Amino acid sequence: MIKKLEDIIKLINNEEEVILLFESRWCPICHLQKNILYEYFEPLKIKFYEVLVDEDENIRSHFKIYSTPVIQIYRNNKLKISLIGNHELEEIASIYPKEEYLEDN
Repeated sequence: MIKKLEDIIKLINNEEEVILLFESRWCPICHLQKNILYEYFEPLKIKFYEVLVDEDENIRSHFKIYSTPVIQIYRNNKLKISLIGNHELEEIASIYPKEEYLEDN
């Protein structure tokens, strides 16, 4: 779990693709979203990073997080997808089709 703004920025700048789940400790929907992401990405060996926004207010302002959960996907240092709220497995699969991912690897 990432808790510092500088760690997130470093990650985005150093990785080709980064999937971030911005969450709060008090948020039950965040925990549900996290479980959905684990269920989908773990078998594909795709890593996503949990970002706790409660610890550093700068995270919220820098990434414009006004509610949680929020999923953001960065490719080559640019925000490509931002999803606010809870998203079901089918919607995550439409963004990352297993067949396409498995064909590439």
